Amino acid sequence: MLPIIISTLDDPQDRNFIVQLYLEYEKLLFSTAWKFTSSHHDAEEIVQDSLERLIRKTSVLRQLERCTLVAYIVSTVRNTAINHLRKAVCSVMWTINCYSKFSIII
Repeated sequence: MLPIIISTLDDPQDRNFIVQLYLEYEKLLFSTAWKFTSSHHDAEEIVQDSLERLIRKTSVLRQLERCTLVAYIVSTVRNTAINHLRKAVCSVMWTINCYSKFSIII
Protein backbone atom coordinates (compact mmCIF):
# COMPACT_ATOMS: atom_id res chain seq x y z
CA MET A 1 0.00 0.00 0.00
CA LEU A 2 1.39 3.37 -1.00
CA PRO A 3 1.89 5.87 1.81
CA ILE A 4 -0.49 8.83 1.75
CA ILE A 5 2.39 11.30 1.85
CA ILE A 6 3.13 10.56 -1.81
CA SER A 7 -0.24 12.03 -2.78
CA THR A 8 0.89 15.40 -1.41
CA LEU A 9 3.28 15.89 -4.32
CA ASP A 10 1.98 18.48 -6.77
CA ASP A 11 4.22 17.66 -9.71
CA PRO A 12 2.95 14.51 -11.49
CA GLN A 13 6.47 13.62 -12.63
CA ASP A 14 7.80 13.82 -9.07
CA ARG A 15 4.84 11.82 -7.79
CA ASN A 16 5.40 9.14 -10.44
CA PHE A 17 9.12 9.02 -9.65
CA ILE A 18 8.50 8.58 -5.90
CA VAL A 19 5.77 5.97 -6.53
CA GLN A 20 8.17 3.97 -8.71
CA LEU A 21 10.95 4.39 -6.14
CA TYR A 22 8.64 3.18 -3.37
CA LEU A 23 7.39 0.19 -5.36
CA GLU A 24 10.91 -0.84 -6.35
CA TYR A 25 12.47 -0.38 -2.91
CA GLU A 26 9.56 -1.08 -0.54
CA LYS A 27 11.13 -4.30 0.77
CA LEU A 28 14.46 -2.55 1.28
CA LEU A 29 12.78 0.32 3.14
CA PHE A 30 10.96 -2.02 5.51
CA SER A 31 13.80 -4.50 6.00
CA THR A 32 16.09 -1.63 6.96
CA ALA A 33 13.51 -0.24 9.38
CA TRP A 34 12.99 -3.70 10.91
CA LYS A 35 16.67 -3.80 11.88
CA PHE A 36 15.92 -1.06 14.40
CA THR A 37 12.50 -2.09 15.71
CA SER A 38 10.38 -5.16 16.20
CA SER A 39 7.14 -3.22 16.01
CA HIS A 40 5.24 -3.21 12.73
CA HIS A 41 3.73 0.17 13.62
CA ASP A 42 7.15 1.69 14.34
CA ALA A 43 8.60 0.28 11.12
CA GLU A 44 5.74 1.84 9.13
CA GLU A 45 6.29 5.15 10.88
CA ILE A 46 10.02 5.04 10.13
CA VAL A 47 9.35 4.27 6.46
CA GLN A 48 6.75 7.04 6.23
CA ASP A 49 9.13 9.58 7.79
CA SER A 50 11.94 8.37 5.54
CA LEU A 51 9.76 8.86 2.47
CA GLU A 52 9.00 12.37 3.63
CA ARG A 53 12.73 13.07 3.75
CA LEU A 54 13.33 11.40 0.39
CA ILE A 55 10.52 13.41 -1.21
CA ARG A 56 12.31 16.61 -0.23
CA LYS A 57 15.35 15.34 -2.15
CA THR A 58 13.56 14.20 -5.32
CA SER A 59 15.73 16.33 -7.60
CA VAL A 60 18.88 14.84 -6.04
CA LEU A 61 17.55 11.28 -6.17
CA ARG A 62 16.74 11.55 -9.88
CA GLN A 63 20.42 12.18 -10.65
CA LEU A 64 21.87 9.28 -8.64
CA GLU A 65 23.01 6.02 -10.15
CA ARG A 66 21.27 2.90 -8.90
CA CYS A 67 23.94 1.77 -6.41
CA THR A 68 24.27 5.28 -4.98
CA LEU A 69 20.49 5.60 -4.81
CA VAL A 70 20.22 2.36 -2.82
CA ALA A 71 22.89 3.55 -0.39
CA TYR A 72 21.10 6.90 -0.05
CA ILE A 73 17.79 5.18 0.71
CA VAL A 74 19.34 2.84 3.29
CA SER A 75 21.16 5.74 4.92
CA THR A 76 17.97 7.79 5.10
CA VAL A 77 15.98 4.96 6.68
CA ARG A 78 18.80 4.17 9.12
CA ASN A 79 19.12 7.79 10.23
CA THR A 80 15.36 8.14 10.55
CA ALA A 81 15.21 4.96 12.66
CA ILE A 82 18.00 6.22 14.92
CA ASN A 83 16.12 9.49 15.40
CA HIS A 84 12.98 7.54 16.33
CA LEU A 85 14.94 5.51 18.87
CA ARG A 86 16.39 8.68 20.38
CA LYS A 87 12.93 10.19 20.71
CA ALA A 88 11.64 7.00 22.32
CA VAL A 89 14.47 6.95 24.86
CA CYS A 90 13.94 10.63 25.66
CA SER A 91 10.23 10.01 26.10
CA VAL A 92 10.85 7.12 28.50
CA MET A 93 13.42 9.12 30.45
CA TRP A 94 11.06 12.08 30.67
CA THR A 95 8.26 9.81 31.93
CA ILE A 96 10.53 8.21 34.54
CA ASN A 97 11.71 11.64 35.63
CA CYS A 98 8.13 12.89 35.99
CA TYR A 99 7.07 9.86 38.00
CA SER A 100 10.09 10.07 40.28
CA LYS A 101 9.35 13.77 40.98
CA PHE A 102 5.70 12.92 41.54
CA SER A 103 6.53 10.15 44.02
CA ILE A 104 8.80 12.51 45.98
CA ILE A 105 5.93 14.98 46.35
CA ILE A 106 3.61 12.27 47.66
